[in-house]
Amino acid sequence: MEEPFVNWLRQTRRVRYDSRILRQFSWLSRRIDIVTMTISGIVVSYELKLHNNTVAIEQAAKNAHAFQRSYIVTMTKPSLRNRQLAATHGIGVIHMTDDRIIVLANAPWLRQPPNVLSRLRYQIRQKAPTSNVL
Repeated sequence: MEEPFVNWLRQTRRVRYDSRILRQFSWLSRRIDIVTMTISGIVVSYELKLHNNTVAIEQAAKNAHAFQRSYIVTMTKPSLRNRQLAATHGIGVIHMTDDRIIVLANAPWLRQPPNVLSRLRYQIRQKAPTSNVL
């Protein structure tokens, strides 16, 4: 699930050749499935789940306190209730099938405290000192 998704991020230019891409990124005693940071410092989190969309939303809601955008990426189409719950928490929703990836809802830009963003960016740079690390 991760590799096709990362390829899609590249194909859709959500990340570029100079973006940093991390898998299983440790942040505040948790692991985030995929984290990206552009050369300009925009940080986005992605929680990937095959089935349990509610758990993914809970995890992404925690990420939304530090990341500028937070998404769930799921292989099962979320119910209307789950999509509404995600929207309430400022979380975007991406649905993957065997042959397509569809953005059901874009994550809004979230304004984060500068000290939190600075710490987060520093941690990402430490884990991925060069671009395009996975």
